[in-house]
Amino acid sequence: MTLIFCIDDGGGMLFGGKRQSRDRVLNQYLLSRIGDAPLWVTPYSAALFPTGRSMETCDGEGYAFIEDGSYRLSQAEEVILCRWNRRYPGDVFFDEPTLKACFKKIATEELAGSSHPKITVETYRRK
Repeated sequence: MTLIFCIDDGGGMLFGGKRQSRDRVLNQYLLSRIGDAPLWVTPYSAALFPTGRSMETCDGEGYAFIEDGSYRLSQAEEVILCRWNRRYPGDVFFDEPTLKACFKKIATEELAGSSHPKITVETYRRK
């Protein structure tokens, strides 16, 4: 399974129970990258990806877009980190030390988003 996260410069994911930011160009990029593979989302993220499947029925195959709730990097073979390249207030943070200990960066891309001039997309694969 590939887990997808959007984080700010401090590793923040959420603040006050809400996503820090969103970008329609990034969403389109992710959908094109995923192709026909299943995309699993929580009810919170369903509005961003209407074709996504409910995380409650996830079978461990495909991609999971993680914004809220818990996650276990141990379940992933690959991680896609989408960096906003900005610092936002945050109170839920991504576990970058575990990512760097267990995964190796294999690719980096930069996108010009609709709301962010530069979004960095990093792909990591389990060591």
